[in-house]
Parts: sequence; C-alpha cells; structure tokens
Amino acid sequence: MIAKIGKGSYMYGAILYNQQKVDNENGAVLLLNKIPDTVDGRYSAQHFNKCFEPYLLANIKTEKTVRHISLNPDPADNVSDEQFAKMAQEYMERMGYSNQPFI
Repeated sequence: MIAKIGKGSYMYGAILYNQQKVDNENGAVLLLNKIPDTVDGRYSAQHFNKCFEPYLLANIKTEKTVRHISLNPDPADNVSDEQFAKMAQEYMERMGYSNQPFI
C-alpha cells in the first residue's frame, strides 16, 4: 500500500475534493472518526466542515492544519470496503491521529 500525504491550510477545499468524488460515484465514505453520523447516512461538505470547525479554531496558530492522506492499495490486492476501513483505522492509530476527526 502506498500512502500519499498532503499538507494544507484550507480544510473546506480538501473536504470538497473528496465530496465531489462521492457525489460522482467515484468514492464513498467508509469510515468516520470523531464525526457524528447523519440521520439518513448522507453527507455534505458543509456537514463535514462544521464538524472540523472546533478543531481548527483550537489551533488557529498552526499554519498547515490540514492533512490529506490517501491510502492506495495495489489493485491486485482486491481489498473489500470493510478491510479498507480497518486498514485506514489502523493506519491513523499508528500515525497518532486516533484522537482527531477524520473521514
């Protein structure tokens, strides 16, 4: 598996990028951490941005507050959504992000 890690300061842009993938059926929300689920299981960029807001406000002096991590298994590995979610959870724990919100 290859992990690509990007840094930025614009949370809404990262959220919008991923939400567009979901909206175009090129992606799905498989795992939420420290983010409340919605009643109907549907998400929006506005919902996610609002969930991250308290964390961003607590770190106003941090220059690059956003980490966009893309985990990319080899297509030949044929990983199920459940396996992928478990790998992502473990990855985030090992990176020290288990107490942070992530999607």
